[in-house]
Amino acid sequence: ADTVTSGATVISGIGVDLKRDGDWTGFSGGASVKDIPLKAAGRVRIANGTTTVELTSGEATMRGIKAAIAQASTITIAKGVTSLDR
Repeated sequence: ADTVTSGATVISGIGVDLKRDGDWTGFSGGASVKDIPLKAAGRVRIANGTTTVELTSGEATMRGIKAAIAQASTITIAKGVTSLDR
């Protein structure tokens, strides 16, 4: 779907590229959420009950102001707990 609506929130222009890399799945893409353009890239792996997301880039632009992650970050989700390395 190019557009998803949940209540008053509209997500549009959805585009994601996926690429398999061994146990990992690489991703890059973006969308607009409530007219705020977003982009992200990285890779994800699910193994032994743990989901690991290595986020290499992420940015959003709101009212002409661009915000981006300062450095690559790893997000880990295990046993209902989410951890960020940075």
